[in-house]
Amino acid sequence: MQVTLNDFGTIAMQVTLSDFGTILTAVFTGIYTIGTFLLWHSTKKTTLLLSRQLQNQVAANISVAHHAVIDAHRSLYLEVIRDPAFLKIFAHDMGVKEDQARTKLLATLLINQALRIFWDYKENIADHKGIEGFRRDAQDLFSLPFIRERWEEVKKYHSPEFRNFIDSMVLG
Repeated sequence: MQVTLNDFGTIAMQVTLSDFGTILTAVFTGIYTIGTFLLWHSTKKTTLLLSRQLQNQVAANISVAHHAVIDAHRSLYLEVIRDPAFLKIFAHDMGVKEDQARTKLLATLLINQALRIFWDYKENIADHKGIEGFRRDAQDLFSLPFIRERWEEVKKYHSPEFRNFIDSMVLG
């Protein structure tokens, strides 16, 4: 590229074919760089969105698994409560009378129902704003002596998060 002053005192530029190729390469490199950045930015947003969706799916799967376990226990305990022969065996092994065994099983069912709701809140499945209402419901439930007694017997089998919630937020 040659730059000269012409007769009128203005700058005159003479661009050769090789200079034109260099300028064209620079322009396309700039466009390519900007396009690459925009693609990276879009990919980053997509990756974050997919990551959040995956976290939500994992939380939903955990909740479904917790529900399945609790539902299995509920079915078993209800069968024991309804069937006099099962209840007799259960009561004998617990070392209590049949009515006491039935009461303990009922308390366990209710505690597990509270656990089920707790997991929904913990795993962000349910609306966190509603946890205060759940806490008050749980306080009402755990105000019953047979529930509190059973809780003291079984809390060691529950997760630290649930124990902490019941002991500090509900009973505390």
